[in-house]
Amino acid sequence: MNSNINFCDLSIPETSEERIWGKAKELVAGNGYILGSEVNQFEDAFAQYCETKHSVGVATGCDALLWAMEALGIGKGDEVITVANTFIGTVLPILRVGATPILVDCDPSTTNRSPSSGCGYYPKNSCHRACSSLWQTGTDG
Repeated sequence: MNSNINFCDLSIPETSEERIWGKAKELVAGNGYILGSEVNQFEDAFAQYCETKHSVGVATGCDALLWAMEALGIGKGDEVITVANTFIGTVLPILRVGATPILVDCDPSTTNRSPSSGCGYYPKNSCHRACSSLWQTGTDG
């Protein structure tokens, strides 16, 4: 038995392919993929799924991080802890709001930030609040 999991499997089951491509053509033809009724429907459905009042679709993860940090009031004088092995799209929003990125090492066994990395920074800034809040789905504040 092969226990390998494909890293990136973009195949579409035949039963879904016609429905998916049909909807994609409909969205493109009606210019509804940007600020269209389908986007509003998705945001409403996603908010309901997350048991929250609102949901906002954004263009990129970079935009999502930027908006979240702005909503939390993170800016000049704040330090935001993130992992050193991150993509530049994580660091750019931190710089854009005027905060300082603090890059910390990862736990080699998980490649995620370890609970102890960067702990000395928490009392100094709002990073702990940002790290806790940015990834909590379904909270209203």
